[in-house]
Formats: sequence, structure tokens, C-alpha cells
Amino acid sequence: MQTLAANLERYLFKVSGSDEELRVLSFGITEGISQLFSIDLEIVAENDALDFEQIIGQAGALTIQQYEEEESRYLHGIIS
Repeated sequence: MQTLAANLERYLFKVSGSDEELRVLSFGITEGISQLFSIDLEIVAENDALDFEQIIGQAGALTIQQYEEEESRYLHGIIS
């Protein structure tokens, strides 16, 4: 049986060039044949001073933590 520690944050989002802690509340992924994929994220910042308008156009990465035996998955893209 696979288990995931209850204290492990399973979904992490990081903006390139920022140390800001961004928490993923929800996300959805859309993809199609011969099309670019799209990820819609609902995130919150621990720091109220973060201006989300300033991260548009920056590179971002969503990390999906897998169970202990499996490698994590990484999805990279440009924030729009």
C-alpha cells in the first residue's frame, strides 16, 4: 500500500527568481493533440505584499510530489 505523509505539501508552485512561498489550492490541466498544454492554478501567497501582476511573463514550475517510491513530476511554463 502506498502512503503519503500527512505533513507533506503535495503540490508546490515556484516562480523563477522568487523565494516566495506559494501554496496551491487547486489546479486543472488541459492538453490536446497538436496543441500546447495549459495549467490553471489557484494559488495563495503567505506574504500579502506579493503583487501577482509582477509575476506575469515569468517562468513558473508546478511540482507534484508523488508517493515515496515514485519520482516527483515537474510542469514548467510561462505565467500568463
